[in-house]
Amino acid sequence: MAWLWKNKLVVLFCISFFCVKAQEVAVKDTALAKALCQHFPLAMSSDCKTLDTVLAKLNYSSSPLKFEASVKKIVDVSELKYFNGLDSIYMQGNQIKQFLPLSTFPNLNRLHLSSNEMTEAPIINYSGNGNLKFVFIHNNKIKSLPVDWFTKTSKFWAINISGNEIDTIPDFTKYPTSLNSLIVYNNRLGFGSLVLNKDQGGNNLELFPQKKLALKLDPMFDFGQQFTLNIPKHIAGNINYVFKEDVLIDSTRNAVYSIASLNYSHQGKYKIMVRNDNFTGPNEFLESEEFEIKVNSFSETQVKDFKVFSPDGDGIGDEIKLDGSGSFTLHTLNGKVILNGTLPFTWNGQDQFGKIVPPELYFLKNNDSIIKILINY
Repeated sequence: MAWLWKNKLVVLFCISFFCVKAQEVAVKDTALAKALCQHFPLAMSSDCKTLDTVLAKLNYSSSPLKFEASVKKIVDVSELKYFNGLDSIYMQGNQIKQFLPLSTFPNLNRLHLSSNEMTEAPIINYSGNGNLKFVFIHNNKIKSLPVDWFTKTSKFWAINISGNEIDTIPDFTKYPTSLNSLIVYNNRLGFGSLVLNKDQGGNNLELFPQKKLALKLDPMFDFGQQFTLNIPKHIAGNINYVFKEDVLIDSTRNAVYSIASLNYSHQGKYKIMVRNDNFTGPNEFLESEEFEIKVNSFSETQVKDFKVFSPDGDGIGDEIKLDGSGSFTLHTLNGKVILNGTLPFTWNGQDQFGKIVPPELYFLKNNDSIIKILINY
């Protein structure tokens, strides 16, 4: 029945002598509104902009009820809560940043939210038995899982959380024995989490590869300085292999790799490959990001003078006189030797082959002192 009250149309739905007032809400996300209109037309207005929550409950509260809206550019899923009878949700490939608590859907069996933009895993907080078996939230931006995420249900069959930024996962072997598929590769997991789950009894266990271990290093070091690298996510049983320019040069079981005194021979690009005694497969390892070591030819405390000249052949400032005594080495910032000789010495800007060097900063090392020389045309 319907009537006008204060110039507004009021609609009542009556079933078995009971009447309820229509309750319309605007669906904020246009893409979600279109998807709801396609799947649940009896609950949506003719222009697909508003949802009648009463009609949603009357017509779509029974299970099984499937909602599929993949690759629709949906961001906000707030109004999906009115369809709490859903047992399957397929919303992969959208732009969802946060999903509803899964207690909203007590009959939910399958959840597909891969390739969205979520930074947090959906909250599982069932007060009842929980029917959730399939959870696919891979290829998002999720950084962590709640500690009790997997203690709220006992019926998991397949979990895919690969392609996120997760650095720790629980010991899945303590949870449902029904778990048949666990896919966690391409996260930021260390061997601490991986060792816990190596005996997970499912038929499909995918732990490797993981994203590269992040290292934050300033590439510039002084000549003679000690180099120290704290290897992240180290646990007992790890062995760290050190590669320079893809050639194995060292290995250690310590959490720290160090070089006592840097010299020019240490310059280059490095990476760390980490293995663990519990994993023997050829691809069961972690790898660090590549890092570079560049050795300054001096420490600023060694600099005793700074000179500038321009050997451009114009007869003005084409040479520079370098005083002192003893042998010297003249080199570039990256350690390339330009000239060797004995002080005092007058330099005309030529290298050991008689070729004029390009304009840049050079360093003359004599005993423990440094002279900076800038050639500036």
